[in-house]
Amino acid sequence: MYRDDYERATMLIQQTVEIARELGSRVGIADWLVYLGTLELYRGNYNAAEKYLEETLALFRDLGNQLGIAHVYHCMANLALHQGDYDRAAKLISDSLSLSQSFLVNFSNREFSVARLLIVGKLALAHHDYEEAVQLFGAAEALREQNGYLLEPLPRVEYSEAIAEVQKYLDTTVFEVAWAKGQAMAEAEAIIFALDYVHSVYALGGMARVTASQGDKALAWAQGRTMTPERAPASKGSVIPSKETSPMSSTALSPTYPDGLTRREVEVLRLIAEGWTDAQIAEHLVISPRTVNHHLTSIYHKIQVSSRSAATRYAVEQHLV
Repeated sequence: MYRDDYERATMLIQQTVEIARELGSRVGIADWLVYLGTLELYRGNYNAAEKYLEETLALFRDLGNQLGIAHVYHCMANLALHQGDYDRAAKLISDSLSLSQSFLVNFSNREFSVARLLIVGKLALAHHDYEEAVQLFGAAEALREQNGYLLEPLPRVEYSEAIAEVQKYLDTTVFEVAWAKGQAMAEAEAIIFALDYVHSVYALGGMARVTASQGDKALAWAQGRTMTPERAPASKGSVIPSKETSPMSSTALSPTYPDGLTRREVEVLRLIAEGWTDAQIAEHLVISPRTVNHHLTSIYHKIQVSSRSAATRYAVEQHLV
């Protein structure tokens, strides 16, 4: 996989899965099907990827393996992201992060955390929240460097493209400040930041909500008080995913706004309608004035207006204020 020979890797893993089936090893089947689904995703075979991931999710659920479920959710989120279904990707990655956080586990393979942070960073980029995206990318890069983890070829290319894209919209100083903030985050802090971002922007509910006790446990995890995956119980108040619910076919939970406006754009529009200046909005949302301007440009384009007064009138007519 790391040599970009996905075809050969797929063939070898398919053989391994067949051996696991012959041996009746459900754990082995589930573990290797995750890789097979990921490889099909990398090869652009989304239907095959979904099929393999659904099968491994069912196996992990039957086995009661929440850590495995969390990993499959992460892979499914990546698939949804590639398909352009950002709501589904947000729901899945949020569930993945929440489950992982509740275990209080110090993973031996922290590349999972890197990959999850990168997915949320890409969601932030798609949502035009450039500074949040940079912070998430910075946190992921710091964690990657600390653990000597190498990105696989396709994720490495996509990561480089995402960095290049966000640099188009942020000046050097803003980019460097946001990057430094991300680099300074501990792993648990970065996960909480990622969850907070997804919850606030995509308005998720259900098991994706993080309790205060889960946040405390995540910080304890960061401080080194760990448990093995086998001994890790579900935390009080955590939710085990339902066997009847398929995340790949679940409906989006984020609210629908007129003319394709995003939640953040509606938030900015409401503040505009209340008479806030760009500087005040930037300070309130903890973003740069330049990012506010990007949001305004997108808002004006979507609702086809060219002034703050017209935007205010639109907000009133659409009952957004």
